[in-house]
Amino acid sequence: MQSTSTFMRLASCATLGALSLLAGQAHAQAVITQSSALAGNVSPGDTAGFPITLSQPGNYKLMSNLVVPAGTIGVEITSPNVTLDLNGFTIAGPVTCTRNTSTYAVTCTSSYFSARGVSINQTGGSSTVRNGTVQGFYLGIYTAAGEANVENVSARHNGYAGMVLNDGGRISDSVVELNSLYGISAMYTSMYRVTARFNGSAGISGLGLAPLYDSYAQYNGGVGVYGMTLRGVVLANNKSGNTQNVLSLGGNASSNTVF
Repeated sequence: MQSTSTFMRLASCATLGALSLLAGQAHAQAVITQSSALAGNVSPGDTAGFPITLSQPGNYKLMSNLVVPAGTIGVEITSPNVTLDLNGFTIAGPVTCTRNTSTYAVTCTSSYFSARGVSINQTGGSSTVRNGTVQGFYLGIYTAAGEANVENVSARHNGYAGMVLNDGGRISDSVVELNSLYGISAMYTSMYRVTARFNGSAGISGLGLAPLYDSYAQYNGGVGVYGMTLRGVVLANNKSGNTQNVLSLGGNASSNTVF
């Protein structure tokens, strides 16, 4: 007959095992390829084809480029606490853009408002997109609701903007270029080591004087940076002026002026 202490140890192990199983179910881990996108069921409720819907917290990693049809969302994040690792790959729509070097205007092939590379609409928490390229949409990365963190992403050739973050977060080590209007339009979003260049309108447009540190805004068709707190930012050759409504913490260079 088992002792009480032995029974308690077995019960404890069973409980821990059940909790581990539940934790594994609650935080998904999945790889995503073009084939798995077309098959569906990347996460519960994900139908075949695009968009790929990520409805559970967890880590998702691309293992191939994703080629997304016109007018469609590439990846839609509906759960908080998702990490989407592009893993060096590209989420690509069909839009391409060209720039007039004299007027700085950026003209793109036809795009649809509904076309978004990564669309985030989550309640509570935050999600992260990192390590790759999003190009060829109307909006490269877009948040309707929920905090977003963007790390080491290139957003380019989009028919409106590279990144639009409406609910705060952080952008770091990223490049926005050759987008028809904005490189980045973001509310209350901190940015570090960001390069915005060759966009048709503002390079970086912020709200709330959030930090923009150690970054570059050059050759944009509008103002280089609007509405941010700057430190260590280099600005040059922006069509409508290098800065507007900014606060300087020092170490910035605007053409030949240090401020």
